[in-house]
Amino acid sequence: MRRIFDSEDDCPPQLEEVSQAILKKCGGLPLAIISISSLLSTKLKIKDQWERVKDGIGSAPEEASIKMKNILLFSYYDLPYHLRTCLLYISIFPEDHVILRQHLIWKWMAEGLIDGERGQNQEDVGEAYFNELINRSLIQPVDIQYDGRAEACRVHDVLLDIIVSLSEEENFVTIFTGGQVEAKFLQGKIRRLSLHNNFHAIKVQQVTMRNLANVRSAHIFGSCKDISDQVDSPAMRVLDLEGCSLCVQVKNMHKYSQLKYLNLSRTGIREVPKEIGNLQYLETLDLRWGSLYGKLPPAIGQLIRLKHLFVSHDIILPDEITNLRALQVLWVHMVNSIKLVVWFGSLKELRELYMGCINPDGPNDMRNYMQSFTSCLRELGRHNLQLLRIFGYPHGSTVINPLMELCCSSISCSPSPVGSLVHLSHLETWVRNIDRRYLCALSELPCLLFLYITINNATSKSYVVQDKGFNCLKEFRCFFYGGRIRLSFEPGAMPKLQKLELLLEAEGTKCDHGVGANFGLQHLSALKRVVAHSFCAGATTAEVESFESAIRNAVSSHPNHPAIELALNRRREYEMLQGIGELEVDAGQEGASLDW
Repeated sequence: MRRIFDSEDDCPPQLEEVSQAILKKCGGLPLAIISISSLLSTKLKIKDQWERVKDGIGSAPEEASIKMKNILLFSYYDLPYHLRTCLLYISIFPEDHVILRQHLIWKWMAEGLIDGERGQNQEDVGEAYFNELINRSLIQPVDIQYDGRAEACRVHDVLLDIIVSLSEEENFVTIFTGGQVEAKFLQGKIRRLSLHNNFHAIKVQQVTMRNLANVRSAHIFGSCKDISDQVDSPAMRVLDLEGCSLCVQVKNMHKYSQLKYLNLSRTGIREVPKEIGNLQYLETLDLRWGSLYGKLPPAIGQLIRLKHLFVSHDIILPDEITNLRALQVLWVHMVNSIKLVVWFGSLKELRELYMGCINPDGPNDMRNYMQSFTSCLRELGRHNLQLLRIFGYPHGSTVINPLMELCCSSISCSPSPVGSLVHLSHLETWVRNIDRRYLCALSELPCLLFLYITINNATSKSYVVQDKGFNCLKEFRCFFYGGRIRLSFEPGAMPKLQKLELLLEAEGTKCDHGVGANFGLQHLSALKRVVAHSFCAGATTAEVESFESAIRNAVSSHPNHPAIELALNRRREYEMLQGIGELEVDAGQEGASLDW
């Protein structure tokens, strides 16, 4: 009743009888009730429509499993066609797999499953599809963010069994788990191939009987050696080898002329073939966290349709990378030239930028870097940059966070280029030391909803969050490493903050825990959740417990207590000097479990 009418008591009289009849048919099965209520929430509050739903889910007495299947099938067939195909696509994933929202939408786009009307952004349409499947309870949201969006999703195992069965019936997806060979694998063409568990490509060849000439996508969950030898279809749109450590090279790349999505992250591949320049329709390329190193081939500059590029810190970008102008998401660790910084500012479609700190060679180089970075920020501010993340290098002695340098240096910029980032809603930044001028500059960003600051080897002793600025901020994460900091909030600070997450070193906190009487947590009027991590390395059990006690006391004195959710978590607990405490402590409700 709450799902459909927003209240248990707001059901119109004309729908009471039919709603009870529908509820009775659900047989008390939670998944069935959730699914049917989500379906009814999309219908008009008209008795005839509800009667059709009631009649459509059967009437004869049935076993619970059959009743559940019938209701889920009814929910599936009630979907518009475009949502059915997007839901069927999820059958490629193994049971309990966490499916990242962005990558799922990019795969939908690559396979032509999104019907964007003229003038509509395909990714925005895909986001609407994703949200509609959540609203209908056909996929379950995972890790809901500060802006209400789910970072990922998963599928209930009962529903997954149903959509896998439907996919196989329609020859939409072929799933091979490496077990006993079934006749269905030996017949017909394979459109989409999903390989689960670990096996050798020769076995795939034996099973599929080389019926891969027209395969549109291949997805590996596990490890499969030399799989690219077998999958050489010119119709390929999606090739996802993430985590395939036995895959050491990609052959036949010259044949993938229609490829739009290529994921080589966490693989054993050491070199990107120069033939990558042939992939003229490629939109997504992920090269993170694997065995790749060195310079990418200059041919990557030919990928003029590339929208999403991810490269790790061991990879150097060639000068030809600046030919790419369609990028919307860019993840690059090594900012090894001023030319790259200038290029960042030229990307008019860029929405998300993940970049490493700079490593200048002397004062002159530093001055040139900062002038280029100033121009870059102003250009990105004119465009639509919404997310900025600046990676840190804790062990590097010369690397510089250009954003902080710009806020705190003697270089005079009026107006501030940081203030030009008027669309920025998400900022993650690494600094060596917290600085009042830096936080003051960030506090003036008008749309900032999420701020994550990591401080290494801090020398400052305290920082006060003032009552001005951060007017829209909903989530604040502040992690301190290598120094003891006293953080406090003035009355009126961060008026819309809902979640506060802190990491502080526990060593020495028995006498000075940094969150004492002047912490000011009670001044965060909208606070709903506090997560506190104690960094236990080198600390005694008493110091860790003192820190946790201080957090508990601060939360218990908050005006919103006991509605505030509190979670205490210990980092590097195995390095405590004496005693071992509980790994995770829930200070809110006894017996409740936490999942971080």
